[in-house]
Amino acid sequence: MITDSQINERNKRLLAGTEFESILRKYEEVPPNANQGKETSETVTANETIGTNETSRAPRTNEPNESPTPQAAGYQTETNNTTCNISSHAPRGGEFQVKKPEKVFIKQEPTTQLTNEERSFLNDVYNHEFESLVNRFRNLGLSAGSGSRLVAKLVSLNLIRKLEINLGGRGNSITLLELTGEAYLLLKLEPKKYGRGSGMEHYFWQVKVKDTLKPLGSAEIEENVKNKFIDVTLRLPDGSLLIGIEIEISSAKEHIVEQIKRDIEAGIDFLIIGFKDKRLFEQMQKTISASNKLIPDKVRLCLLPEIVKEAMKLANKK
Repeated sequence: MITDSQINERNKRLLAGTEFESILRKYEEVPPNANQGKETSETVTANETIGTNETSRAPRTNEPNESPTPQAAGYQTETNNTTCNISSHAPRGGEFQVKKPEKVFIKQEPTTQLTNEERSFLNDVYNHEFESLVNRFRNLGLSAGSGSRLVAKLVSLNLIRKLEINLGGRGNSITLLELTGEAYLLLKLEPKKYGRGSGMEHYFWQVKVKDTLKPLGSAEIEENVKNKFIDVTLRLPDGSLLIGIEIEISSAKEHIVEQIKRDIEAGIDFLIIGFKDKRLFEQMQKTISASNKLIPDKVRLCLLPEIVKEAMKLANKK
């Protein structure tokens, strides 16, 4: 006959985890029940030998398991703890179930607290993504000093990124701001998509080139020309010329060669490719000159700030 003091001593060991881990290991080794909807759980009897780690398993039957639930047996499982609390009210000589705690993943919400000025500034970045810093500060009534300090703080909080874009020539550049993923969550805004999956810098050049070329004819972004999407297209008013413009921020040389072939096959009269990287631009110049398949007469290569100038040259020739 097992005395109350022996049962209490065993419960203390269970609470300390000396036997619970062994029970869990045996629980994990039990194969799944072949009968769907019927649980097979490891059971431990109160009559097992005190001081050992051996347990007995309940026989498998086709009848529903009528053993007490973990709650009825005094178990309280927690998602952030691997231990179970066993009540002294567990049925003596009976059975209780051991249930492995489940892992719960909780999505963390941003905890940054924004001032009204910071929130207003972030919303302005969202609504006017291509605004220069000078114009943004002026529109929001900020001095250059206070605006710069505000930008530095939001960058340190990982809420915005600064993007420097060279517009051509020494000192001729623009600083754009872009919201981070954390800022979108904090403001509860839908993240912006630029073009057909391109980044903000790529889309900036698409918009700039399109807006500059509008006076020359019909300029479009991502026009589908015979199942080939072109970054920017320019059609003269009389329909006599179709110029395709591709913007390369970081593409590999092999990708560009294939792109030139597809654009020409789509019926582009002239193709202009603008490069951000000067070294890649120089490499492609040599590749085009040495190739007979790429039709060099139809292809113009330049750095990004010179795209509009090259397009105007071709349009005026016609």
